[in-house]
Amino acid sequence: MPGTMYPIYKFNGGRGATLCHKCSVIINNGFSNKIYCKKCESIMQMRPKQRIPVFLKEVNWQSLIGLLWEMDGDEKTEYTKRLNEKFDEMVEYWMKNPDLRVTQVLVNMGIIPNKQGFWYYKEDHELLIELGREARDIVLWGVNYTKGMKLLPKTKWTPIKDLATDHIQAILDGGYARGNSFYINLFKEELKLREST
Repeated sequence: MPGTMYPIYKFNGGRGATLCHKCSVIINNGFSNKIYCKKCESIMQMRPKQRIPVFLKEVNWQSLIGLLWEMDGDEKTEYTKRLNEKFDEMVEYWMKNPDLRVTQVLVNMGIIPNKQGFWYYKEDHELLIELGREARDIVLWGVNYTKGMKLLPKTKWTPIKDLATDHIQAILDGGYARGNSFYINLFKEELKLREST
């Protein structure tokens, strides 16, 4: 079936082995249905865990609660207080479940109400941008290779503003952000910004 990934099997001296699709390490001796090793699976999660400390550093919780639920006064104060009381627990839960958006974390933990609306599906960086943060400061890109094209031992998550100009151009030229108009536009805007300074 087109687009389906199958395990990579090698003879391995007659014992058989299953290899990781990304790094080619032996996942296990013998044959299995696994596609990636544990290390590569953790790297390839939908949302990088490294974005969480960036979000926590940049967010103003009172402003966020007011923005999402259009709360003010006592109601906003009450939910902010609830968040402060459960903050450490919330961070621990989020770090263990990094694919969740912050809104999902807050609802799952009972810190905020689950009201109807599109806010539940907003990505963390979208919320920060709505709060006035610059996308180039908070949006991360996963760097997997050195400039000399040597594979890094693990993905290095880097803010757009800290990527080298030739790296950004290579991402665009190589189609590595293909299908993601948000990143394509962000990279183009970053290049224009650098040209003008």
